[in-house]
Amino acid sequence: MVVDGVTRDFDRLVYEETGYYPVDLKAAFDLVANSKDWKAPVDAVVPVAMDGVVAAAVEFYTATKASFAVVKGGLRVSAAGYRAGPAGDH
Repeated sequence: MVVDGVTRDFDRLVYEETGYYPVDLKAAFDLVANSKDWKAPVDAVVPVAMDGVVAAAVEFYTATKASFAVVKGGLRVSAAGYRAGPAGDH
């Protein structure tokens, strides 16, 4: 089936570019994205061990870079978000 081949190709290309599969990027982005507006700025706290996948997910979905600060309970991740980034609908 062509769709399966296309999906596998897409998954492979995303993995080669980011080091993570799309399903992992989506799960990480869902943890940090604004639940009412995914294009809004990112501001969330995540476990320290998630820094790599969260950074990749934020860049993949928003075309902006995530910044991290150590806080009680993990890392605070922030980013301008899709709307304010270069790909945004401004």
